[in-house]
Amino acid sequence: MKSYFKAQPLVAGMLLAFFSFTSSAALPASQPDSVAAGLVGTWTLISYNYVGLPQTLAPDKVCLKTITPSHYSWTYHCATTKEVISTAGGSYSLGENICTEKVDFLQGVGADFRTAAYKTCNTTPAQVEELYQAEKRLQVELSGDTMTVRGTLANGNSIAETWQRVK
Repeated sequence: MKSYFKAQPLVAGMLLAFFSFTSSAALPASQPDSVAAGLVGTWTLISYNYVGLPQTLAPDKVCLKTITPSHYSWTYHCATTKEVISTAGGSYSLGENICTEKVDFLQGVGADFRTAAYKTCNTTPAQVEELYQAEKRLQVELSGDTMTVRGTLANGNSIAETWQRVK
């Protein structure tokens, strides 16, 4: 019988990173305490709108975002096959409801995402890669257990995401 962690090194790495961040992260002094405290937790993506195209996830797809006081990560996976499709994460800072995200790692954001990005965003592969490298300044609004994220990417394209807190 195969060890789960031998078969799934990405999952093992994510779990290790998650427990490291949650046990040792300190709230940066520049972050407003109430907003930062409200962001901390696990969120599931409900809907999104990239470049004016409102969308929801397919019924068998799940995107979870975990936020600690200083870092975030998201994982997009298929609930049926348990396959991780893509994952990314990094550090963030807050100021006046503006969240600035920096991507520290990215894996599995493959051809399907990039092809869709090229088609819907009128961008070249190099421009899509550039978007990942740029810091993202996003407006964050919390209303109960709903988080709305809006912003404009480095290439001028707009994004909006609605997340629901996982309880």
